Amino acid sequence: MAGAAVGLLLVGWLDLITGVEVRVYPLYFLPVALGAWSHGRRAAVALSLTATVIWVMSNRQAGLIYSHPAIWAINSLAQLMGFSVIGLLIAELHRRLQAEAALSRTDTLTGLANVRAFRDQLAVVLGLARRGGRSTTLVYVDLDHFKAVNDTRGHAAGDQVLRATAACLREAARATDLAARLGGDEFALLLPETNAEGARAVLDRFRTRLAETMLRGGWHVTASIGAVVFPLAPAEPAAALEAADAQMYLAKQAGRDRCTIEVLHSPAA
Repeated sequence: MAGAAVGLLLVGWLDLITGVEVRVYPLYFLPVALGAWSHGRRAAVALSLTATVIWVMSNRQAGLIYSHPAIWAINSLAQLMGFSVIGLLIAELHRRLQAEAALSRTDTLTGLANVRAFRDQLAVVLGLARRGGRSTTLVYVDLDHFKAVNDTRGHAAGDQVLRATAACLREAARATDLAARLGGDEFALLLPETNAEGARAVLDRFRTRLAETMLRGGWHVTASIGAVVFPLAPAEPAAALEAADAQMYLAKQAGRDRCTIEVLHSPAA
């Protein structure tokens, strides 16, 4: 915002020294557009007003004279409208582009990160953990008996179960954790700088909330959870996901509705 204001002052100075015969007013649009892109609609309006004031002052100081004083008001209003329209259009364009970018990385049903966003963040977190020598925990969650809900109560009820599960994950997770829906009834939870004890605390909270929520909804759904603690983060995110997925299948084979946690110094272990 400050940079855009300085830009307007520079354009106003250039407008002053070039006199009334050289029309440099299109240059005012550049700072207005940059400020609107960076700071949104309010900045667009404020910068448009500022640009109009500077334009009027520069031209009056340069000796511009109209045949009637009212022409100053008419032209100033026209300039203000021009600056405002461009600024607001650019601010709206930026807002929509940001919204589209967020949607491309968000699961539309649950509001959690989607698999693409999760894989990208997983690579970043594992890289930082590997360089810093910090433990990282990766959790894979698969719902038990979810298909029965879809078959007996319909897909609308299935969607409710998925949204409720996502809410339980968000409530159990900490501010630094990342929850995602990988697809279908599979979810993941990334716990940076977390050992087995810390992971157990988070997952116990999740299982408690999930059981309460499913009971209230009348859904006979539980979760099989596999968690892998990496004291040394693996170099390949895919290997980490495979290890967590394997732990989840161990929970399934052991009878479902349970959590298995394994400490692995490498996925190959």
